Amino acid sequence: AKKTVDRKLRRDAIYNKVALRQTEMFPSITKDHSVKHAIAKGFVRKFFSDAIRAVEKEDLHDRWYGSKVTHTKDDLMKQLKTLHHARVVYFWRELEWMEREQEAQMCEWELLKHENASRSIVSKICLLGKEELKAVMIHKKNKRQLIMCQHLASDAARMEEICHQNKSQKHEDLEDAESKLQWMDTSALTKFHQRWATPKLYKRLYQVYFQKLSIFIAFSAEIAAVQKCLDRLNQELTANRTGIEQKTSQVEALERKFRRQGLLRLRRSSLGRKLFAKERRRTLVYAFRGWISFTRWHQGHRRSYELRFASFHYGALSKPGRLGDFKENVAQNNDFNTRGTVLEQYMARHIQCRRCGKHYTERHNHERACQYHPIGQKICCSKMDNCSKGSKHGFHIPPLTGHEEYSQQLKCAEMNGKNKIRDLGNEISKIKTLNSTDVLACRKYLMKVSNNLMVERNISKKFQRIKFV
Repeated sequence: AKKTVDRKLRRDAIYNKVALRQTEMFPSITKDHSVKHAIAKGFVRKFFSDAIRAVEKEDLHDRWYGSKVTHTKDDLMKQLKTLHHARVVYFWRELEWMEREQEAQMCEWELLKHENASRSIVSKICLLGKEELKAVMIHKKNKRQLIMCQHLASDAARMEEICHQNKSQKHEDLEDAESKLQWMDTSALTKFHQRWATPKLYKRLYQVYFQKLSIFIAFSAEIAAVQKCLDRLNQELTANRTGIEQKTSQVEALERKFRRQGLLRLRRSSLGRKLFAKERRRTLVYAFRGWISFTRWHQGHRRSYELRFASFHYGALSKPGRLGDFKENVAQNNDFNTRGTVLEQYMARHIQCRRCGKHYTERHNHERACQYHPIGQKICCSKMDNCSKGSKHGFHIPPLTGHEEYSQQLKCAEMNGKNKIRDLGNEISKIKTLNSTDVLACRKYLMKVSNNLMVERNISKKFQRIKFV
């Protein structure tokens, strides 16, 4: 307990010493109470807490080392004083830098504000300039229109003078014409020349014209009535004609029925000979032609087999090298190419069928050349012996790989055909994508023209049939 009390007393004494040093070293901090000095005072207090610990350590060192530390203590106090002064200066500079940074931010904000204001002013100036240019253009346009109106007014005044002069001239011409046309000699009414007063002649001609017109209308009505009567007679004739056709068809049906009843009384052979003569003849001709084609096919197939057997037989017996000598002699005696065209090579090549496994040529391939067993009947078929001709017939099927040049030409032909089809499809799509409104308008116009032509032709035909009396 005594030790703790001694320690507290020592701390209070050290703290009083540090406070006295603080007031001696920094008198301005304790007097000024502004915000900046308060911040600096906080930094200094933090520093003095470290200084108190340092003084405690110094006291301990004084107790242990005594007089050795007295000289170093003064140096440390001087260094502490310089360090305190440097830190305070640093804090002051940092506060000034913060003020400058805040002022710079304020300046930037004001600069942005002034830039926005200048942009709005520039846009308003541009709008005012456009309005000014628009007003100038309207003024020029009105000025040109005023000049044009002045020219038109001068032209109108000049034309008014000309019209006034022409009016006086026409009035004189009218009086002259009235004096000259007061009387008129004509033979249209009395078949001989006679002088008529012009107003009376006009009334008389008007009366004659409408008299002729009424007669023409009466004749037209009579013609229409006669036409209707003829139409009614034509309808009756067509009705009678259809009735006659129906009656004749009924009579023919009765005759066929009577003939059928008579034929049913005959025997079957005579009835077939009488009714189905053409069908019997056609059936016999078809069967005979089928037999002829079968015999010809069988003979050709047999001959091709014999020829193939002979070629293989004599080819095996021939001497080696003889065929090569013969080819060399042919090449020496004949300058032309003996290979033949691609089609001839394709028709003359030996191919192995995929179904029956036999070798054949395209010249001897027909619908009954390949005799084979289906896959499902290959094991259980009753015709699986050596002499069997197979249970199915058809064309020989070539292998998947074969004549490369011919297949290449076929591919080229297929590509050309596909290109042509694609071009035709593109043309059709272009035609479909045309403007349908233009096509409809053209069709409507053509229909209108055709209808007008039909109406005019009917009118002309109607008036061609009219006979004026």
